[in-house]
This record gives sequence, structure tokens and C-alpha cells, in this order.
Amino acid sequence: MNITIFTIGSRGDVQPYVALGCRLQAVGHTVSIATYSYYRAFIESYGLAIRPFPGDPHELMSSPVAREWVASQQNPVRFIRAFIELTKTQLEPLFNSAAICDEDTDLIIYSDLGVVGQHVAEYLDIPSVQTHLQPFGYTREFPAVGSPPWLRLGGTYNRISHILTDQVMWQPFRSTVNEWRREELSLPPTPFFGPYKQLKRQQQLVLSAFSPTVVPKPADWAQRHKITGYWFLPPPPGWIPPAGLLDFLDAGPPPIYIGFGSMFDGHPQALSKMVLTAVKQAGCRLILSAGWGGLSTDSLPDNVFLIKSAPHEWLFPKMAAVVHHGGAGTTAAGLRAGVPNVVIPYFADQHFWGSRVYESGAGPKPVARRKLTEDRLTAVLQQATQDSQMQARAAQIGRNIRDEDGPDVAIA
Repeated sequence: MNITIFTIGSRGDVQPYVALGCRLQAVGHTVSIATYSYYRAFIESYGLAIRPFPGDPHELMSSPVAREWVASQQNPVRFIRAFIELTKTQLEPLFNSAAICDEDTDLIIYSDLGVVGQHVAEYLDIPSVQTHLQPFGYTREFPAVGSPPWLRLGGTYNRISHILTDQVMWQPFRSTVNEWRREELSLPPTPFFGPYKQLKRQQQLVLSAFSPTVVPKPADWAQRHKITGYWFLPPPPGWIPPAGLLDFLDAGPPPIYIGFGSMFDGHPQALSKMVLTAVKQAGCRLILSAGWGGLSTDSLPDNVFLIKSAPHEWLFPKMAAVVHHGGAGTTAAGLRAGVPNVVIPYFADQHFWGSRVYESGAGPKPVARRKLTEDRLTAVLQQATQDSQMQARAAQIGRNIRDEDGPDVAIA
């Protein structure tokens, strides 16, 4: 079977689909990833084909509108406005990606960010599978991911929040999407309230690529919703850790890791100073990941080692604790490692994952980036590295997740 997977976003939004594609190809399918050309070398290093379209996610996330989106944090009006503006900049390359699928494609798998794949599948008259890295589906058990994290109003509110989130993600783009469907795909318009009821009637399979240990399946989700476990990717073929990193790891007790992935911080120098001061006060050694935000790396002390990047699946198990922004992929790798996770969420789903880590006992209560201070960071570092109950709980969750095989469940 020829399978095309549509996904866009940061490395954490693409990497799980490379893992799924590798597993599908291992059992005899031919797999292509439809995504930004930026990821060509990464995808091809795993033996998968890429169906590229223009786009640079690093450049996108450093743009003023993306910075405004990240800075919105807990302001839902700013968040929605920036989300709409940012998404509109990506519609044209996404629409153009329809042309890269050919009639040889038998199945399309698409992420929530690569949802154009669902329309392309309709155009080609082939089946499609909806996938998500975060919970997506109406439920009374918890509010929609991205909802104001301070609102906890019960089951009715939770379900309504999912309905409203659907519409926020659909209505601003409805006319543009329907115009593209009509003019380029010769398809009828999607219903006013979006394709969700239609997909439900069709009993379209929905794969949720996270662990049931972290988010058990809600009782009110339909059978077609399948929580598979995370889709982890091993280090790239031939990857060798730098000698300096190995020497640093061998030179003392396990360090902590601090990195904020694709987040562009509005005050990178101040954040860098805060991190270094808190690490010193907590008495820790540190692996510091500069990330896309470009944390300041001048004059680092001997207890700090700077990395540009390293596979989380290899690095995190060697840490005493990991500190990160709470992206879905980084949280997955942190929990799988079996060490305490300290989540410093900026916006969107990061608050949800931070809460899940805390509620599971695998980490301290999350501290929103806008509320982060040297004293607060020091306190959570000390808690993560000294609380034996938290360490034991994190270790158990790690064992549970390592026993799961998300890609295998997904393709079963």
C-alpha cells in the first residue's frame, strides 16, 4: 500500500510521524511524508521519501506574528488572533501540497496541523486516518487542550470547550478552504460547522499518539478513537554522541537538562541568566540546549555543558531531571526516560501536558514562563532532584511507557 502522511510544524510535530512511517514501511508499505522541504535530510536519513512543499518552520516561529502567538500565553483573545493570522500564512503552501499526491496513493494519514490531507483524500476518493499528538475529541472528563488552564468548571463546561475549540479552528478559514475545494479540487463546500459530524458518520479512525498511562481514554470517547501510546523514533542511523558530551556525563553525577525547544523567548538573555543562577543555587550540573530561542551561551561555568541538539530518547535517561516547555514530543521523551519532569509552559497544549505531569506525580507543579523567577526555578529544581517519592513515581511511569509500542498498536 502507498501511504502519504501529511504533517507540518516544529520538529516535535513531525518526528512522531517519521516513527510511524518507519514502522509502516518495515511491514511492507511504501511511505512518503508530505511536509516542509526543511525536513528533507531528516526524513530521508530514515529511509522514507518526502513529498516536499515550501516552508521553513524555524523562520516561521521567529516571525513577529509567531512571537506574538507564543507571548499570548494565558490571554485567549491574543492567542486566537495570533493563531488565525499565523495559520493564514500557511494555507497557500498547504493548499499547494495537494498537487504532490498522485493517483498511486492508497491511504492518507494526517495530523491536526496537516488536516489538508483529509480534503486531498476526499478529492482522490481514498480512505484517510485522522491523528493527534494531543487529546482531540468531545469529552466531559477534561477541557479542550489550549483552553484557559485556570478554568475548571466541570463536565458541561469541558464538553462545550471542545465544541468551541473546533469552531475557533474552523470558522476563520471556512470560506478560504471552501473556495480552494471548489476551484482546485472540484469538491462541494464543507458544511458550515466543519467536517467533524461528517467524519463521525463515516466512522473515520482517529489515532491518538500519546500514552494511556498519561491520558487514559475518556469513557465518553467512541470506539473509533484509539489511544495507541507514543510514537518514538530512535536516534538517526549512524548518530554518535559528541566526545565532549560523553566526557561531561562521565565527570560527575547525573546532570539536569534544560531546554525550551522551538520556543522563541522574548527575553533570552534574562532567561539564560535565570537558568544559570537557579542551577548554581540548586547545586546541579546542567546540560543546556540552546534551542531555536537562542539562549545566551557566553561564559558558561564548568558545571554547564552546551548542546545544539541531541536525541532525547538517548539523552534524557541519563539525566537527574529534565526541564522543558511541555511540548507533546518533549514531554513524551521526558516521561519515557523515567526521571522527574519540570514543565515551564509558554502557551497552548503545554499547560495541559504540564498539568498531566504534575497530576501523575512525575514532576512539580508547572510554572508558567511568564511567572518564572530565579527563586521559583530553584525550588522546582530542588524538588525534582531531591523528592524520592517523585523520582519513584517518574521511574514507574517511565517503565509503563517503555512497555508500550505505539506504532505497533497504530498499525494493528
